[in-house]
Amino acid sequence: MHSGILLIALGHPQYGNMAANAAASIRMADKDVPIHLVYHGNSISHLTPQHKTLFTSMAVCPDKYITHNGQRNYLRAKTCMYALSPFTETLFLDVDLLWFGNKSITGLMQQLSTTDFTMQCRGYYNYTTSTQHGNYTHWCDVAEAQQTYKLTGNIYQLSSEVVWFRKTKQMQKYFALVRKIFDNPGVPLSLPFMGGVADELAFNIAACIMGLQPRRTPDVFFYWEQMDKRAGTAWPQVLQQYHGYSIGGNNATPAVLHNYDQMARAHAQTLRLPYHFKLYPKKQWDKQRIKL
Repeated sequence: MHSGILLIALGHPQYGNMAANAAASIRMADKDVPIHLVYHGNSISHLTPQHKTLFTSMAVCPDKYITHNGQRNYLRAKTCMYALSPFTETLFLDVDLLWFGNKSITGLMQQLSTTDFTMQCRGYYNYTTSTQHGNYTHWCDVAEAQQTYKLTGNIYQLSSEVVWFRKTKQMQKYFALVRKIFDNPGVPLSLPFMGGVADELAFNIAACIMGLQPRRTPDVFFYWEQMDKRAGTAWPQVLQQYHGYSIGGNNATPAVLHNYDQMARAHAQTLRLPYHFKLYPKKQWDKQRIKL
């Protein structure tokens, strides 16, 4: 398959539930775009046959992509998305997202097809001027990263909620480097994630090493209230400016969960699914996120 969307849902059934809600939102905007779901464990145990038809294809995630030092590490799969994707051109989306029905998926993918790589980006640090632009996290001290990896130019604050890549030799090399850094980051972590290394730390450092940059900075595709809410931001502005909605984070507010639930319910009703899946803050059910 040439182009399509990759979703990954591993372990807990809530991830499979979110994947089904995300796929339903995508189907509201595009009934034909290929959606490939990579799953593992009990993640799809709650999906009905009707929910499974939302996906064009499904595959079990091989253990080698979710194992590190003999231990299960589901987050590692994101560093392996190059191998997990069946597409020549891949739009990877986190499953805790809903696509807005008024936004064209194929239109966005056509825009992105002019580049081999981009990711959602909220800022960067420039090593020449020693200045920070944007407000997110690098997951490590940028000076320590520079010393360890001899970095120059910009180190971007990439957000792996959204990743676009084309299968090329350069991208294959990039993802191999991402996986290598994830397995052995070589720098102290400023903020551990899910009991270990954040995949975004590896994406950030590897992109800086290889001189890769996102399409533009900032480049935010999905509205995440914790980061993107501004005084006076109204819902029509959100619908106009962004491609979708992210519950994000570990402890989504009741208002965020309400908005998500309303949209997911409407999608399920329109598509005549038996029901939508109600979500709960990740800290309530994902043990690896309790300490974040």
